[in-house]
Amino acid sequence: MTITKYPEGEIYSKITAAAAVAGTNSNNKSSTIAVIFIHAAIADHTLWDAQVDFLSTKGITCVQYDVLGFGSSAASQAYLTSEPRPEIDHMKHISDLIEHVKRTTSGSVVEKVVIAGLSMGAGFALRFATLHPDVVVDGVVCAAGVVAGYNPESWPKEEEEKDEAIEVAVQAGEIEKAARMQVAYWADGPLQKEGRCASEVRERLYKWCFDIAKRRFDKTGGSDLPRIAYPAYSQETLRGLNVPFAVALGRFDETVVNGMMEYLADAVKEADLHRFDSGHMINLECPDEFNQWLYSWIEQKVM
Repeated sequence: MTITKYPEGEIYSKITAAAAVAGTNSNNKSSTIAVIFIHAAIADHTLWDAQVDFLSTKGITCVQYDVLGFGSSAASQAYLTSEPRPEIDHMKHISDLIEHVKRTTSGSVVEKVVIAGLSMGAGFALRFATLHPDVVVDGVVCAAGVVAGYNPESWPKEEEEKDEAIEVAVQAGEIEKAARMQVAYWADGPLQKEGRCASEVRERLYKWCFDIAKRRFDKTGGSDLPRIAYPAYSQETLRGLNVPFAVALGRFDETVVNGMMEYLADAVKEADLHRFDSGHMINLECPDEFNQWLYSWIEQKVM
């Protein structure tokens, strides 16, 4: 565990060193790879525990961290009391984390960086790859909340109304209600019957959503902390990227999110789109299938 201090707060990160794997790819090439996992705006770094457990046994170094305002990464009191609050440079936090991993990983030399994210984390991963294509050798984007250049033709009214109702509940301080609504929307699927998703996934998501909704209401964290607005990138930018992307969507997820993933897979020069029988929380709902898909992509494109 590492705590990195910034004027705006402290960033919690955790490096899981690669397990010694005899003869991995004959040359143990996996030991030179580090995967940076970035969580969703309705989760924290533990979202990726199953993937870290799996990949580390394959000889791959894994890095999890809490985005500022989530989990164990708390904004400083000086930041919270400043008016206006400065915009947070999340890309710098990621860049610093990668440099830290390269300096401190014992038993292996990290030469190749894979950046993976779900939802908000996927948006961060994609943005970082467009800013630093020389640093990232592979990207994994799952159910991204924002892909620049994508303009949906329509958004089902039922989904839009549910999304707005969640925001109303958060702003009103109805934390339990907001968390329950988010579980139904993001775990089950906005147009699915409540309870479709397994109870263990729903329970984990509820705990995250409750904590984050409370932070948002208290103005101490969550996605409401202001971020630096980086220059917009276009479809041409995506097509020019020499970074391969594994793109994932859940069949029961929000219509607009799935449209963005299809758009991204078409825009990027080298991409693989995989459709999972899940809602938004793809890696939680389908951990074994997701792990095999992720590792296969890394084997093909990175090793």
